Amino acid sequence: MQGIGKILKVQAFVWIFAVVLLMILSFLMYLFDLSEGWIRFGILLIYALSCIAGGWMAGHICPGRRFLNGLVQGSLFFLVLFLISMLFQSAGIENIGNVITCIAICCGSGILGALLIRKCRS
Repeated sequence: MQGIGKILKVQAFVWIFAVVLLMILSFLMYLFDLSEGWIRFGILLIYALSCIAGGWMAGHICPGRRFLNGLVQGSLFFLVLFLISMLFQSAGIENIGNVITCIAICCGSGILGALLIRKCRS
């Protein structure tokens, strides 16, 4: 049960971190009138940075299974993101390619964040 509590604490941090970064992106959109391509890039970058941070924290909290913890953090981030998107989007999944890209970015970034711990401690 302690493991689930740790995972939820990391997820709470990750989502707060993502919201702060999204607020910064929205402010940049307001200031610079960014094109849709830059906005999409910024959103994917925020997903990646958030999952890297989550994987990094998970690697610190549970150092024994860094790879798995990073994967779990990235997967949970994607799952919550996907469920929120489905809640507010009535059309369903329009482009499965975008979903697969997002899964790869979230899971890969979570693993990368967890593996960065190993490199920093060496």
